[in-house]
Amino acid sequence: MFIGYNKPFLHEREHRCGRTEIYYCENCGSLTRFARYNRILKIFQTGKGRCGEYSQVMLRTLMVLGFECRWVVDYADHIWAEVSLGEDKHIHLDACEQAVDDNLLYQGWGKKQNLIVAFGKRGVEDVTRHYTSDEFSEIRSRREKENWDLERGGGGYGDGEGDGDGEGDDNEAIIRNAISEAGQYLRGVLD
Repeated sequence: MFIGYNKPFLHEREHRCGRTEIYYCENCGSLTRFARYNRILKIFQTGKGRCGEYSQVMLRTLMVLGFECRWVVDYADHIWAEVSLGEDKHIHLDACEQAVDDNLLYQGWGKKQNLIVAFGKRGVEDVTRHYTSDEFSEIRSRREKENWDLERGGGGYGDGEGDGDGEGDDNEAIIRNAISEAGQYLRGVLD
């Protein structure tokens, strides 16, 4: 059973571990630490991981093979990679789910995506609408309902500017917030 998060030990931080998950076994009463490493070699050494670790391994492997890639963070709690097939075409790759080009996979899980951001060498992009069939007005409504202040961290939605069609409205604020939230994970993934 998941208990919570703990700060990583010094030897874990040496491998860019930003947090450690603590689990309790109800059968034997033992506690287990699961360090969320951000160094590829350490991930291979432990042989353990979930979507964060698998996406890093996939991203780095594709980069070594010469592909241009992006790391995609879904703030509803999932991470995967995309590979570029040209200027504006990216293919979804999820090593954890063994999925290729299945953009609506997560919607099929019943998730209501609020914010999905792709990080790559060309910059940062809000790609939420690529991974849901929901209308932008519905996505915006969820963001407002969950009190996402994408600029200041609470109470309201952006600056109210924009033309009202949802195309590009508040993207700058979305991206600024996403960058600050994903900072520790990006170190070691794209550098």
